[in-house]
Amino acid sequence: MPPLAAPQTFVAAKATVGDYFTWETTTRDKNTGEEGYSYSTKHFRSVGSDGAATVNYFSDYANATVSPVFTSSMNSMDLDSLGRSLRVSYGECTETTNPPLHLVAPYAVAVGMNWQYSGVVQAQCSFNPATQTSIEFKDSVLAIEQVTVPAGVFMAHKISRNETDEDGNFRTVADRICWWETDLGIDVKCVSNITRTNKLTGASRAATQTEVLEGYAKQKLARKFDTTLRFIGNWKGRIDGTTAFGQNVAGTCTVAIDWDGDISGGCFGSGVALNVTGKVNADGTLYFNSVNNSDGSPSFAGKIDSLQQMSGVWNIPAVGNGTWTIIQD
Repeated sequence: MPPLAAPQTFVAAKATVGDYFTWETTTRDKNTGEEGYSYSTKHFRSVGSDGAATVNYFSDYANATVSPVFTSSMNSMDLDSLGRSLRVSYGECTETTNPPLHLVAPYAVAVGMNWQYSGVVQAQCSFNPATQTSIEFKDSVLAIEQVTVPAGVFMAHKISRNETDEDGNFRTVADRICWWETDLGIDVKCVSNITRTNKLTGASRAATQTEVLEGYAKQKLARKFDTTLRFIGNWKGRIDGTTAFGQNVAGTCTVAIDWDGDISGGCFGSGVALNVTGKVNADGTLYFNSVNNSDGSPSFAGKIDSLQQMSGVWNIPAVGNGTWTIIQD
């Protein structure tokens, strides 16, 4: 009897600057039944010839489902040529992983593969003492399955992870199943059961997290499914210009973009107040309307420069004109 053929190995296409992936994560507290929603976009900022990359993660937590108020954050992650996380930077903090770890899977996977990890994440924030978290997990590639998410229907490798994280105060145990799309080199869905225990008091909280891919763009494959959720959250920036009387306008702009791409906020400077509304579509086209109750019919126009920046011009008849720029908060 001839030997059985080895399972086929699938390898992800190399990333390109500008590739992005956007997920929605629903977290359900098993103790209270409460649910929360967060949105994260992974954006490739630089890619080396060997595949090593730096990515930005834009994250937004929605703490209301009507008249949304977002808590926004951004971090930068360095990946090695195998796609493993080396370090994460946010604010005045840096987390270094030793040894590097796969967030979900290697770029090359096959059914039947198994791997395990044991390491430490060291966090250093400004001049505060460094803290350490030990991480141990075991992963297995179980099967190839069809999975449907908002970004489409995918044939994906089903990968299990059993993980334990521990620092000086807490012990976290998680069991996770992810579906890994090998061409994209990304998880299209993950379901996790997580229990976090206070080591001092013994009190614990349990939650279920479900993450689904909402949109993406992979340029080398000429594949994409655009979503307005890549723009969701808080944006902040500047308004500049000159009034009709020669006074410099220098001020701030603050807007929020909701799930549907609706924009609301304003720009305020010396002698100028613009209430800004508009819409960004999934394909990145941008439309603005602005209302100024006492100064005629102002115009406010612009474009998306990148996933992280928008800019444009403003004009209020007989009052002034100038430019504006906002970036993801």
